[in-house]
Amino acid sequence: MEEFKHIIDRIEGMPKVLPPADFTDKVMDRIACAHREKNYLKRSLRGTAGRVSARVEFTKSECSLFFFMAGVFHLILASILFMGFEKIFCMYPDALWIISQPAISLLTAFGFISLGVLLYKKNVNAVKTAQIGIAAYIAFVIINGLAIHRHFDIPLIMVMFLSFTVGGILVGIILGILVHRCEKPSAHDGYMETF
Repeated sequence: MEEFKHIIDRIEGMPKVLPPADFTDKVMDRIACAHREKNYLKRSLRGTAGRVSARVEFTKSECSLFFFMAGVFHLILASILFMGFEKIFCMYPDALWIISQPAISLLTAFGFISLGVLLYKKNVNAVKTAQIGIAAYIAFVIINGLAIHRHFDIPLIMVMFLSFTVGGILVGIILGILVHRCEKPSAHDGYMETF
């Protein structure tokens, strides 16, 4: 310890600086904010399954991310369908509705991405427009499923398109719930920028 005595003396000789009066409050606010950011999805899932009374709300920026993800999913689906449906037209030339499924998926992807951009820009009517878009999406998924059922009566194909229809309805319901929980812009909408 003697060899460090000169360092200890220097440190003790330095003027003492007191922290600001609100230092503890600022630190605790940041911890609470970071904790809230880390656990909002977990609370959301628990709130649905465990009936927790706390309502989790999302900012429009967070809601836009969900629409971007749905749009990317439909882009991937469209590319898979474009590759897989090349030979179907030769086998079923009168099944134009089935052949148009990749294009429908591509248009759906652009629709979801457009709604995501609208939410990200925090447009005043963005939430209402997203709700209308989701309702139209769910209605079209049901109409599409019924139209495909009319063209084919093959059980294996019906199971595949029934799963697409039910999956599409579930995506629409989940997006509808998320948009319903999309809050109005508030002071904490940009809280991450303070870090």
